[in-house]
Amino acid sequence: MQTSSPANVMKATISCEELGSRYEALIRLAEVIRSHPEEKDLFETCTEELHQVVSFDGLNQFDPVANRVRWHFLEPYNRKFKELAFGSIEKEATAAWWVYQNQQPVVLRSVDGETRFPRIVERLGRLDS
Repeated sequence: MQTSSPANVMKATISCEELGSRYEALIRLAEVIRSHPEEKDLFETCTEELHQVVSFDGLNQFDPVANRVRWHFLEPYNRKFKELAFGSIEKEATAAWWVYQNQQPVVLRSVDGETRFPRIVERLGRLDS
């Protein structure tokens, strides 16, 4: 019989109710993706639904047809977003562009210490002020 050391075992801290609500959110998310032909509506709704599954403040998406980056923030950041002129940052300086070019995910857990996207980090840091 093999036993796992505490370092190798991830403790489950999610209750059954929380886990159930996450699965429900993922089911709603799948339905949203299937039923939203408009990309703008899709990403706004996905931002709201995905937030019930994983904790985050916002996301951005590169739209190759429009050749621009679209930003989707949750409250309270959504209100501040327009003030900070995220749209004035060239697409090549964004995580969304990097993901599009490299076809790999980027997750910024914190702007502290992030060096790959300095113009984005500067603006994200101002969202909290």
